[in-house]
Amino acid sequence: GNIPPELGSLMHLTWLNVEGNNLTCTMPESLFK
Repeated sequence: GNIPPELGSLMHLTWLNVEGNNLTCTMPESLFK
């Protein structure tokens, strides 16, 4: 998709935080690369 790098990075950090809280991450990391 056409996700701006800044937004992608923010979302990635958000999901890393979610994973850090032992919640299920449903978005594949490949979306942010």
